[in-house]
Amino acid sequence: KGATRRRPPSRPPFFVGRTCRDMTLVERMVAAGMSQDCAAETAMWYMAQGDDEGLETYVIALEALKEMDTRRELHLVERK
Repeated sequence: KGATRRRPPSRPPFFVGRTCRDMTLVERMVAAGMSQDCAAETAMWYMAQGDDEGLETYVIALEALKEMDTRRELHLVERK
């Protein structure tokens, strides 16, 4: 029968009607080392699930990993 069309989400896309505060989640993921495209896709996935808290938890964990990597790199430089 050919390709099927996806049903549009019941909620508008992530960026529509969102405030700057919501956009900072994507910016925070990018700052933690994620590509812009991946960060936007990740945010859209969580928002499509209706899991705003899960998105915030994910971003916090990603930032913590980035901080651990930074500290480890500094520690290795200091040991030299």
